[in-house]
Amino acid sequence: MKKIIQHSTCMDDSWTVDGKDLREMNKTETDNFLQYLLIKVQDHISEGSLFVTDLIKLFQYAELDICEQCGHTSSNTTWEV
Repeated sequence: MKKIIQHSTCMDDSWTVDGKDLREMNKTETDNFLQYLLIKVQDHISEGSLFVTDLIKLFQYAELDICEQCGHTSSNTTWEV
């Protein structure tokens, strides 16, 4: 388990992972942390505390169509991943 802290101010946000500033991590440390997070995402999806749709929504959508009829709004969102 890793301790991740977000420190927010009116000027900026900073993140630390196990006491180390995320911006100061070298490429190997960043890659290892990313792999750790991806494994955790997969674990949480398997456990049901995250859904595959949560993962899809991390990506920028390619198209958003909104339809308003009879006081109801519906939309279709398309991702191209």
